[in-house]
Amino acid sequence: FKESYVYILALLLSGLKARQIPSSPFSIKRALEQTAHHLNGVEVFAQGHGLIQVDRAFDHLVNYHNQQERDVRFHITVTNAGQTHKGIYMRDTCVAKCKEFPIMVEPVFLNNDERDAASKIKFNLQLTLCCSASWVQIPKHFDLMYMARGFTVKVDPTGLSSGVHYTRLFLS
Repeated sequence: FKESYVYILALLLSGLKARQIPSSPFSIKRALEQTAHHLNGVEVFAQGHGLIQVDRAFDHLVNYHNQQERDVRFHITVTNAGQTHKGIYMRDTCVAKCKEFPIMVEPVFLNNDERDAASKIKFNLQLTLCCSASWVQIPKHFDLMYMARGFTVKVDPTGLSSGVHYTRLFLS
């Protein structure tokens, strides 16, 4: 199973090298995640990001290789009851009322210590936040610079049936 990932990475890196297109571990991971195909009929928690689409991931890497976030990963934390998490979980809380969750996003550059200050200062992403779940409220826009910045997500579970509910926030 792990050999499959090695072949996929080798295929992507070989194609990028042949076209002299720069990449980073962060951009490759993002391309694989963002272009994966979600399978119908498979539990959302069982498939992760979905089925890898090598051709779509390669096209994504080619099309977005000049973006300023190519060499950046994003450390995202959610604070809930004084603890930090990678997502919003409302397992042991009262679900009869709305709850707000502070989200912190911190950009981390590849080779951060060797990176010149000017490129860090110049870094700025103006993002549009999207979520299809009517029970989640988020800001429409988020401006990210080279520092940790935050926004708040409001979850209103009052109209939801009992059981597991899942959604994702998308950036564009």
